[in-house]
Order: sequence, then C-alpha cells, then structure tokens
Amino acid sequence: MAHHRQGRQVVARAGEGRLRRLRRAVQVRQRSRPGAHFLRPVPRRLSERGPRGHRQGASPPLLDLIRSKLWAADLKRQGPPPSVSATQFVEVTSTSAGALVAAMGEEGDRVARRFERGSRAFAIIEAGKVVSYGWLSMTTEWIGELGVEISPDAGEAYIWNCLTLREHRRRGHYRALLEGIVAQARRDGLARLWIGSTEDPAQKADADAGFVTVLNFAVRRLAGLRWLSASPDARADPELVAAARRRLGMRSSTSIAADRRRVH
Repeated sequence: MAHHRQGRQVVARAGEGRLRRLRRAVQVRQRSRPGAHFLRPVPRRLSERGPRGHRQGASPPLLDLIRSKLWAADLKRQGPPPSVSATQFVEVTSTSAGALVAAMGEEGDRVARRFERGSRAFAIIEAGKVVSYGWLSMTTEWIGELGVEISPDAGEAYIWNCLTLREHRRRGHYRALLEGIVAQARRDGLARLWIGSTEDPAQKADADAGFVTVLNFAVRRLAGLRWLSASPDARADPELVAAARRRLGMRSSTSIAADRRRVH
C-alpha cells in the first residue's frame, strides 16, 4: 500500500459487563477527512466472544476503520504522459541498498529479506539520498492494511510499501516514483500492475500515473478480529473486478477472520 500518514483512532462506547452487540452506530473519525462519520452496526459475531467483558467505567473497545482501494494499470495500453520532473529515478539492488536501508529507518532490516525472496525496489534520489521508495513483487505478497494476500498472475506485479520521507512530501516525488515503476514494468514486458492506497493524496497520484480503481474496501478491527468488506468501483470493468477478487482469494464481498500481523 501507498503510505503518507500514520494513525487513525476510532472510539466506541463501552458496554455494561461485557462487549454487547454494538447495535448502535459507532461514531468514527477518519484519518484523511475531518468530521464524524457513522458506521453500520457491527455484526453479532463480533460481539459474541465469551464471558469476559469490559468493566463499567473501563476504557472502551477500539474499532479501527481503514478505507482503502485496489487499483490496476493496464500496461498494454498507452498511459498518460509523464510529469515534468527533474528527479532521479533508480532501481535499487542488493549491492546498492545502503541509502534505502537508511531511508527505511526502523524497517531497514527488512530490505535484505525482501531481495532474497525476489522483490524489487525503486527509489527517487536527491543529493545522493533516497527521498521516496517503493517495492514491486511478482509473487504472493501480504497486504497488511487489509489482512489478506495478493497473488499476481503471470505477467503481473504488485506495487507496495511506497513512502515519501516526511520532509520531501508534496513535491511530486510519489507520482514520479510510480511513473518510473510503470515505465520499467512496461519495458520488462509486464501486462498489468496492481497497487493499493489508503489516503486521498496518494490516490490522486495513482490516477495520474495511469491506474484505475477496481475495488473499494472498508476494514474494521475489533477485539482481535478483522472484518473486511469489498465492493467494486462503479466505473470498473467487471472482468477486471473478477480478476482482482481472484488475486485476493475473495470468494465473497465480506470476510471475518482473526486479525493477523506479519513482518514482511
């Protein structure tokens, strides 16, 4: 997923004695938009978790909401003209990864393992330093925001973990990064790219780089469970929607599962 933000807090009212059925709507503050929004009641299954509950007056349970999109770019078609940018786009290799490791900070120790399993890395360089980076995988990859795996088909790849360092944002680096990856993938003979996004600025750059929205997601996390719902974008090609569902292994529009976390 493309990232330019951290944190979203959602607060639900505490029940008496146990986490009740949450039939009342839960008021939510979203990361990228001011103001309050209302969710539909959480399904009964989320509340039926045994005899242990929340004491009266204790901290309320947290309901974490993420709204996300899955996009696709058809590389067989001519994309939009590239933006005018003086940035330096490069592919990072295992032998030249020092600047990328530094840019990734606490996650820098993941770089070597990603190269070992075949993932590729790309970056925007300024003054010898990585200011924006992203990863590309042609094999199964974990989408942490959704709690599911994506398995690109032959001739496809998934772009993920894109990030622009805070002090370099709002300068077009992310779009330049995407355009560079798209151009390289086209030269490599790939037919399609997938990418996910979780915020408005990143979504505009995705569209500018030639991606179209395929699926819209709402992810809710509560009491160790992950509730995922997916709906096709109104303008998406039905065949592309079906392909996206197959890549994600989604046979239905909703799923409830244990909330798993992976370091990848």
